[in-house]
Amino acid sequence: MDLKKIEALNLPRSNYSVSWKFLIALAVVVIFTLLIGLPPYPLAAESLNFRLIGIFFIGMLVQAFMMLAGKWKAGDWKWIIGAFALGFLMGMVPGDNEKNYSLSFHLFFSCLLGALFFTMFFRKQLLLRIGARSLLIMNVLFAAIIIDRFDLSWPLIILFAIPTFLTLLNAFTDFDHHLFWQVLFYVWFTVMVIGIGLYNFAFSDLGIFNWTELAETGPLSIFFTGAGFLFLLCNIWFVLALIPVPGEDQKMSERIAEVKEHIQLLAYGYVREAGGEARNLICLIFMVAILLVNYTFSIVDKSVIISAMLAFTPLLSGLKKESSIVDDGIGKLPDDNVYG
Repeated sequence: MDLKKIEALNLPRSNYSVSWKFLIALAVVVIFTLLIGLPPYPLAAESLNFRLIGIFFIGMLVQAFMMLAGKWKAGDWKWIIGAFALGFLMGMVPGDNEKNYSLSFHLFFSCLLGALFFTMFFRKQLLLRIGARSLLIMNVLFAAIIIDRFDLSWPLIILFAIPTFLTLLNAFTDFDHHLFWQVLFYVWFTVMVIGIGLYNFAFSDLGIFNWTELAETGPLSIFFTGAGFLFLLCNIWFVLALIPVPGEDQKMSERIAEVKEHIQLLAYGYVREAGGEARNLICLIFMVAILLVNYTFSIVDKSVIISAMLAFTPLLSGLKKESSIVDDGIGKLPDDNVYG
């Protein structure tokens, strides 16, 4: 898609804080949606699916607002609604060679397009700020999940050995002072986030888009599946945007320019973290020790440990405080006024 054409919209925005009235209204909408999604059983599959698809979409919408928490700007709600509305309008249009219109497929495709437009519109605000320590923490968690899921599989060990070795080396030698390494490490971080998300994603809940099946799940699960769906697609977009494949009616030179701009964006998201190699070593020993102790004595479920460490990743890495972030001058945000 030609990103330049969207710049003409150029809605003016200024910073402001989300009011408590807005948060209460949002919470009421979520609770009400969950309640109406609890139908009396048995219920016809089509009636149940319509309700659950609505809850799935509400989950995506709430996640969109949550992902912009702390980075909210006036007028952003218009762009969020506009992104999903545009995705719905384009997704419901039948294909040129489509003979049998599938409503369930087009509803799913609309959700996918809505997530795509949301990510494109807010790419600057959705950009995570990571560094060598947060990369190290994520790598430890990712390795734990891979070992837990596939045991010590040699093909997987060989596959992940090189990026893991580079992550460890960088954590204690700090050689990431070049655009290439920063983009590479950011992509590796995003790939790990996607992998962890896919590991915990309830794919069975997507059965609500299949009219031949009656979803055997509750509305709360569908709500969080919708939220996770948007989160995963946002991260996938940050990786796929590096592929230099031009869109329809787009010149290759224009697409290459977009890829270069995206490379600068990813490099900007990679920052220096205060604390140095000593703190990196402490984090590594601390996390490995907790994982080994829990693996040996089975204190709590492994998924609980992994989820807790994911939640505390910003705190462990030190990126929760702006004072611990050092901009090294590599990379930059896009100059357009549309995104974030």
